[in-house]
Amino acid sequence: MEPDAPLAPLDSSFLDDAQSLAKPMVASTYTDFGHGLRAYYVFAYPQGGDTRAEFQLSGLGVQGMSYVYSYFTGSGYVAGPGDVIDAPIVDGRSYLIVAPVGPSGIAVLGDKGQFVSLGKKRVPALEDDGVARVTVAFADGEGSRILHGYSPAPPAVSAQSGSVQFLSYQADTRRFTVKVKPGADGTAVISLSQPGKGVPVPGTHAGTRSATW
Repeated sequence: MEPDAPLAPLDSSFLDDAQSLAKPMVASTYTDFGHGLRAYYVFAYPQGGDTRAEFQLSGLGVQGMSYVYSYFTGSGYVAGPGDVIDAPIVDGRSYLIVAPVGPSGIAVLGDKGQFVSLGKKRVPALEDDGVARVTVAFADGEGSRILHGYSPAPPAVSAQSGSVQFLSYQADTRRFTVKVKPGADGTAVISLSQPGKGVPVPGTHAGTRSATW
């Protein structure tokens, strides 16, 4: 799976390097589906003794609420553009997937286990007009894939093509997993929605967000 652009350091990392601060390098790339739905992939590594990478989501280009998911620990949380993300670096690396929370209130994280989980070879299309619709493409011989994401409540899941099985919803993390199978054309289109649609509202001022990575 590939993103839409090469991995590039954040402006803040360039500024830190120019001042010889030896702070961790933070670089990102993205998959853009249009209509405000852009997922970011953020990689950080140390350049000295500092093993905590900090950056604002706005520095990525994030303009709305997002779900920040730590690939290596499986933890995450909802954050806004002004929030400072505190990402500890463990074993020389930190990798985050930042998925947009759409009008449905749902953030689709994509193909569980993939680094570029929303790459367009796997997810050619993602839409959200109050219902999140995900198109999933399968390679020859693939019988199913597991999608995962964030939802404030257990989502209703249906398939417009292919088939889907709702596997689980964890109330403590507010994350779901869905098993998707392809139709005859090798793709599936699924819809996810929830009662009481709405995007979580950030606090009255920006803060630093950290999970138990």
